[in-house]
Amino acid sequence: MALKALKYPPESGLWKSMVVKAVRIGWPDGLEAAARFLSKSEMSRLILVQYFEDILPHPDELLELERATAEQDWEKLCSYETLHGKGLAPEWHQISQEKSIPLAEDYPETVQAAAKRHGWWISKRGYPVFWTWLVMKDRLPFGKRREPDRTPYEGVPSSIADLHCKEGRMLGNRETILSGTWEQHLRIGEIVMKHGWEEMRRRVHDEPIIWRDVLPPKQANLW
Repeated sequence: MALKALKYPPESGLWKSMVVKAVRIGWPDGLEAAARFLSKSEMSRLILVQYFEDILPHPDELLELERATAEQDWEKLCSYETLHGKGLAPEWHQISQEKSIPLAEDYPETVQAAAKRHGWWISKRGYPVFWTWLVMKDRLPFGKRREPDRTPYEGVPSSIADLHCKEGRMLGNRETILSGTWEQHLRIGEIVMKHGWEEMRRRVHDEPIIWRDVLPPKQANLW
């Protein structure tokens, strides 16, 4: 847990981490905050990987997910249950360790060829989780939903900043409750299955805020 706040405005890495973690806990205001600092294409690129690292959708849900992402309909996106709430974390973890990273030299080309069939380009960060989704996709449940996290955005919670961004390294946050290690996904699954998303979100939002700002009021669409 961070012991101090940031002294300077965050760089883009923290907002990218916000996208990843906001999808993980289903926090629309967190995504709205990040969207002020990241381009629409960057948001979409990051969220695409979270389909496979967190949401683990049934193949027939992908088109609707892509539409919600393109329209930046954060409420809808965050209503999709994740592997944690579906009770799939243990199986996902086991398969990821056994099968997600083949030793073949053409592994990157194999991943991209599979992604291309769906019209996607997967970043290197997404290779292992996309491969794991490919292994599991034909037996994933359809239509699982959750209530989004309604917590108002008042700033960046400490758990958003881990070793993947400069701010997390500066604050000494190597791994947080929201980090995306294989083992931490298991721990999130245990918390959610035992106590529900309310408890997981409470732990996140009870942490210190490392960068405090507020979202501007939403403007009415006059067109």
